[in-house]
Parts: sequence; C-alpha cells; structure tokens
Amino acid sequence: MPQSSAQVTAAEISRIAGVTRATVSNWRRRHSDFPAPTGGTETSPLCDLETVRAWLRSRGQTSAAAPAEDRLGPWFLMGFLNTDDNIAGASVGSTAVHLQPGRLRVPLLPLEEQRRYGEAFRRISELRAASRRAADLAQEYTGLLTAGLTAGALLPPDTASL
Repeated sequence: MPQSSAQVTAAEISRIAGVTRATVSNWRRRHSDFPAPTGGTETSPLCDLETVRAWLRSRGQTSAAAPAEDRLGPWFLMGFLNTDDNIAGASVGSTAVHLQPGRLRVPLLPLEEQRRYGEAFRRISELRAASRRAADLAQEYTGLLTAGLTAGALLPPDTASL
C-alpha cells in the first residue's frame, strides 16, 4: 500500500521547525513559495508534510525538518515532539511563550522500534487529517441542508415516517 504524505497544521509546522506559530503565519503571508494548503479550512489550513519539510530544508531549517533517517526516524521524531505534554514541558513564559528545544523529550530507542512507533504516528496523523476533512464536510453538508430547508428547496421529513 503506498504511503501518502501526512498533512500538518500551522501549529505542527511550528513544532517541526522549532519556531512560534506566529512565525509560521508570517512565512505564509510573506513567502510566495510557502507550501500551499492541501486541505483543512481557510482558518486552519493543512499542508503536505513532505512539501513543508522540503521548503524548510530550502531555507536552511534542517535539524528537525530532515533528521538523519539512518539514526532517527522522522515520523518517530515528529510523533514524540508533537505532544502537548512535551511542548508544555519545553515552553517557558506566560504572555510570550518560548520553546526551548533542549527541553524536548524523545526516547532513545533502536531504529527498528522507532520505525514501528513512526508507522503508528504516521497512521495517527492520517486519521487526524481524515477526521478534519470529515468534520469540514459535515459542516458544509449541514449548512447546505439548512439553506435548502430555509429556501424551500427541501422539505422536512414527514414526522410519521421517522
């Protein structure tokens, strides 16, 4: 089965790159070559992970964007770095939060075990992206139903048949 690339949010991009969410927002606005959204919504766009990683490498952001895959599995790394507990433990400040990469926790595991974890994290990422798409479609569908009912294009079901 071919592996499709995961889609990532701006928050996930910020974690991968080791920058703030505001920096990612600025990149989106200021760099015409920033990866275009491949899904999500206007307020929460999703970008292709591999395209984001390539863009980060082209900007010299290689430490988290392209780990040495013969020693550290990229999905393994992203999975452990992308947890709320890990981010909270590596963040300091109250009004302006700063991430201290040295405080992030990633377990030291053999490469084969990392790959097993990485595959699980990749599947979780795909499930997360699919659930976002399903939620977006449900929102759109309910809006269309409501519009159809209020415009008279649809009639409500007969309550006797429910």
